[in-house]
Amino acid sequence: MPWLITSYPPTLSQLISKSLFRVTGNLYALNTFVSMNDLEMYSKITLRKKEILQLVNNGATDQEIALNLNISINTVKTHLKEIYKILDAKNRTQACLIYNNLKNTITS
Repeated sequence: MPWLITSYPPTLSQLISKSLFRVTGNLYALNTFVSMNDLEMYSKITLRKKEILQLVNNGATDQEIALNLNISINTVKTHLKEIYKILDAKNRTQACLIYNNLKNTITS
């Protein structure tokens, strides 16, 4: 179901409801407010990137992540670069802080 927010005035289209229900992997929002930008950002983070963020959050190095997920170190670095771009982060610590804040906002 595509978002039908575009029919509202731009100021309202920036905010959507929050109480989320997972239906076939899609996020549907109701009640409190989350910015559309937050939802778009969260939806761009793939399951693999979330796994990598969790490992980074636990203090894992690139090599440990690669071994844990059975991927190459270069693949880990590529995922991290993409994560930084999605979250507009400059480093691992900032990416984890932004992601954790985003996840708490979206899912709570």
